[in-house]
Amino acid sequence: MRNNIRPYFWKVLERLTGVNYYTAKAYYMFRQHRFCRNHVETPLIIYQMGKVGSRTIFNSLQRLQLDMPIYHTHGLTQNYIDEKEIRSKRYFGTDESDFIHLTVPWKSQYLRNLIKRGFDGKKCKVVTVVRDPIAVNISSFFERIDKVDFTESWRTYTIKSTKDEYEYKGRIDDMESLKSLFFEKCAHNESLTFLDNELKSVFGVDVFESEFPKSEGYRIYEGEQVDVLLIRLESLNDCAKKAFNEFLNIEDFTLVNINIGSEKDYAYLYQKFKELVVLPDTYIDKMYRSKYAQHFYSKEEIDRFITKWRRLNKPLVT
Repeated sequence: MRNNIRPYFWKVLERLTGVNYYTAKAYYMFRQHRFCRNHVETPLIIYQMGKVGSRTIFNSLQRLQLDMPIYHTHGLTQNYIDEKEIRSKRYFGTDESDFIHLTVPWKSQYLRNLIKRGFDGKKCKVVTVVRDPIAVNISSFFERIDKVDFTESWRTYTIKSTKDEYEYKGRIDDMESLKSLFFEKCAHNESLTFLDNELKSVFGVDVFESEFPKSEGYRIYEGEQVDVLLIRLESLNDCAKKAFNEFLNIEDFTLVNINIGSEKDYAYLYQKFKELVVLPDTYIDKMYRSKYAQHFYSKEEIDRFITKWRRLNKPLVT
């Protein structure tokens, strides 16, 4: 077994999810141990907040058939794992159970166990990505729009994807109602705090301690347990080949786009929201005055973000 877990593993695990939660979890952990043991190198972990292109990077790396197990996770803190596991247990064995989602906390727990063991004395490679925080929040909101506790009417309007179907419902111009849901349901600070709450907390790597090369769009940080490649999503197409060559000595790295919002069921409404919504100055000011935004983006880049979300040509941050 090399860069992906064989299909029969998932078939067996899917059958076990209808039997016993802890049996299924133990089988998953056993197979992950076998999976890692069959590789020479320590794991490569794609470790970042949601909606920043992580699936694109994950699949692009998997295609290269590297001799290292590649994992993708949005959280490695014990709090993250505990919260996800509570949900997994709640839906285990029900009609709403999805064995792929059940494995989310198991995978994070397995990786956390490797971290506690110090990767058996070897250094691990970690890739993380940052993105315009408001773009992250809007994308995350629409990714979850049919999964969280919205009103039934909005559930109806968001499962269609064509312009005519939305206009027939008569709600496409009701941006204020959708904006209210956005502010009510979205975890707005997660994009600003991920690098401190997750990366620094788990690996002790503080990316804010030194200046980020904004013109390059990426930087490699060396920690005691891990080396971290941090890339700005807005720079990914321009710097990915150079960055992964420097980080992993890969000369032929090519991005394979996947999980694109424009191809989702909510694509039309998502696009209209981005085009039409006008966000409050107080919200925009908070997001772009943050340590996160100021560290990774230049004044000119921040001004462009502000212009985009305010629909005006006057910068807010000075």
